[in-house]
Amino acid sequence: MIVPKDALKITKGEPRFYWSTGDSGAKVGRGFCESCGSPLYSLPEANTAIAVIKVGSLDDPSAFQVQADIWTSAAQPWHRLHEGAARFDKTPAPGG
Repeated sequence: MIVPKDALKITKGEPRFYWSTGDSGAKVGRGFCESCGSPLYSLPEANTAIAVIKVGSLDDPSAFQVQADIWTSAAQPWHRLHEGAARFDKTPAPGG
């Protein structure tokens, strides 16, 4: 779930980050729960205005509606793409 970074509010605890190099060559910070290690969200340096929230980290992910499938070029053959969703082989360009 991609949201404006300014809209992201952490309500409890302080995530720990692991930084790696993304496909763009820019760094990506991956935030994890400091207590249990569950993945929470990513912060791509290639687009510092966004946060990429892991939907499974939400208290109630049922309200989430898939709007796009990204990185379809790396999808496993058994993975079903979402009907009606936009599709991108890799990460779409900002604003695209």
